[in-house]
Amino acid sequence: MTTFYPYFINTGLFEGFNPRMRWILDVLDADYVARRMFHGVLGEEKEVYIKPIIYWLKVVVQFLPLDLKNWVSQTMVGEGMEYF
Repeated sequence: MTTFYPYFINTGLFEGFNPRMRWILDVLDADYVARRMFHGVLGEEKEVYIKPIIYWLKVVVQFLPLDLKNWVSQTMVGEGMEYF
């Protein structure tokens, strides 16, 4: 079994999504994500982080209290879903 940790993927489903901190993590390219998932399955990886920053965010955020987690999420995404 492989667990995938993607983000918002440019498939048309998230048309109009505009993250506040896209310089850290922008909407991902669908072809890149598909290739990364394919290689993760073939390589029998247990966890596939589509971008390394996703791993580090997961590690850091797990130690934060809920209010601070919400603040980090709001800061990263902002009103990115406003025109979604």
